[in-house]
Amino acid sequence: MAVGMTIYSDGYGDDRTVTIACDTCDETWEGAPGEDFADVWAAAKRQGWKAGKVAGEWQHECPKWQHEFPRRQM
Repeated sequence: MAVGMTIYSDGYGDDRTVTIACDTCDETWEGAPGEDFADVWAAAKRQGWKAGKVAGEWQHECPKWQHEFPRRQM
């Protein structure tokens, strides 16, 4: 399992894009340019993305990983 920054932003102002990366595979969820983090995360959660603390670190999992390799509740 990868540990580290899984939510990142690229660009500035209206060109900024927020991307959420799964900590267990290479799936990502990318918001629209200029969309703020709260809206991007809300959309990702509606699609089944989850986040939780594991050993004190925030971990993000995509729906694909949760479906194929269920292992814990987040």
